[in-house]
Amino acid sequence: MYKKQDIDKLKQLVNYHDFYSQYIPDLSKYVRVPCPIHNGTKNNFQIDFNTGIWKCYSASCGKFGDVYDFVQFMDNISLTSAIRKVAKYCNYTLEESADTIAEREKYLKVINFNNKLIKHFNDNLLNSNSAKLYLLKRFNTKEHLVKAIKEFKLGLYNPSTILDIIEDSEINIAIDIGVIKQKDDGSIYPFSSTERISIPYIENNIVKTFTFRAVDSNVDLRYFKKNNSLFEHKDLLYGYNNALEAIKKYRHAILTEGNFDVISAHLNGFRTTVGMAGSNLTEVQLSKLRNYCKVLYVVLEDEASYKSLIGSGKNKGMYQAIKKVMPFVQIKVVKMYDGNGKVDLNEYFKNHDFNDFKIKLKESFLYNEFILHDLYKNMKINNIDDKIKYLNLSKKHLLSIKNITERNIYIKKISSLLGIPIEDINNELKKAKRTELKKEVIDSDDKYDDRIITVQKVLCSFMLFENIDKQNLINLFDKYKPQQHFNETYLNIFNELMFLYITNDDKKNIIEQLLLKDLKKQAVYDIILKADASQAFYNEDGFENIIKNQVEYLVKQKQDLH
Repeated sequence: MYKKQDIDKLKQLVNYHDFYSQYIPDLSKYVRVPCPIHNGTKNNFQIDFNTGIWKCYSASCGKFGDVYDFVQFMDNISLTSAIRKVAKYCNYTLEESADTIAEREKYLKVINFNNKLIKHFNDNLLNSNSAKLYLLKRFNTKEHLVKAIKEFKLGLYNPSTILDIIEDSEINIAIDIGVIKQKDDGSIYPFSSTERISIPYIENNIVKTFTFRAVDSNVDLRYFKKNNSLFEHKDLLYGYNNALEAIKKYRHAILTEGNFDVISAHLNGFRTTVGMAGSNLTEVQLSKLRNYCKVLYVVLEDEASYKSLIGSGKNKGMYQAIKKVMPFVQIKVVKMYDGNGKVDLNEYFKNHDFNDFKIKLKESFLYNEFILHDLYKNMKINNIDDKIKYLNLSKKHLLSIKNITERNIYIKKISSLLGIPIEDINNELKKAKRTELKKEVIDSDDKYDDRIITVQKVLCSFMLFENIDKQNLINLFDKYKPQQHFNETYLNIFNELMFLYITNDDKKNIIEQLLLKDLKKQAVYDIILKADASQAFYNEDGFENIIKNQVEYLVKQKQDLH
């Protein structure tokens, strides 16, 4: 990491309006704009151009942070890389710490060694007829085989040659990567005694790690993969390097499980396909797609992948994971299997072509429609309890279908299947909707509604106004004592802010010192942005009435709660 004084100084040098304009065209000061992080359409993203602090006020996004956070979100890069990018913009030379220099040197050594492995593995594969025959069976034609090897840099791990290419200075790196192991006596040996297809994970043209797939299907450990000290498989999407430009162009991604599934999809023309190398999704993986996708196709190979999608118990499932990171993306479900069988893309493309799978994509259902379609197809109704069960199972999915025409189609369908009048189903949905609204987010400190939180923010924000009569504001706070009705979070902020306000005349200094305090960061950011947005409406005439009315509201709500 870089020195803290450099990081802080860099923030003071940035022309925030110009910097953010690189990402947000036609950016106007003091006006909210659509959120660039979740590709929103409503004007709910606000920036304070004095500090670079920003926040999205969309309930489904809610992201906030400083300029470094913004660059991390937008460019999907590390904090160190974000700082470096801002420094480059400001033509500022950063002084690296010893740890940063050591980390970069280690990074380069790992990358260089991985590139060496790629070449070695590729040479092995080209000289192995048995390995090429194995891959030919997976990808059907010689043309596809050549493309797969070239585009995805496939290779062959050969235990009889791996030790020959490792120099003494590379032993620790090779152990870290996982291509060799070390005994207690210090001697090294291949991690596997059998030949394996090497499958590299590449992002931004950097080889980060490998999966090794046994050529012999009788081997107990069919797949081998090892996280190294720099990169973990759970943070990577297979095929991302090959798919990114197509994803940006077509604004969608096709998400499947296995490595060969991804390769087969690409070979057959579906260049937006990426793989999670398993059935779990992480926020880091999804963040790589967040800024580019309007639609995410999720391929289900079998009943197990269906269960991974919907989740159960403490496992929230892929759907919830996706909606948390990509709240506005359309999730479409592509069901490959029928019954208890399994159909992966690699096998599918042995007997089907581009047009066949294109039809599957076209006929895929949006998530909630898919769940309802599947539910209705498998209904078994024996008594009134079954009717109630299926109606309850349907409610949240019906409410999640925003298109009223589409929703009515499913309401009509379940009405027919359950023998329940449409009007009664609509009444049940209205009740469910009211219950849902009652359960919406409340402040974690106490049972305060959103308006009470807003009033506390507004009152605190007055101390960040410019050209305000300072002594008058202090007198008004002393007279009406709003802090007596604050919850703990805002009381702490108010007290810290009041001290800084009394002892400091510079707004920028007040904010800088406030951000160093051990306070709830999101609440502090909200107050800073609230001051920025409300400043234009400040008028000293009637200002006392504003404070008085705000405090009276707090008092009344507090009394109502008790």
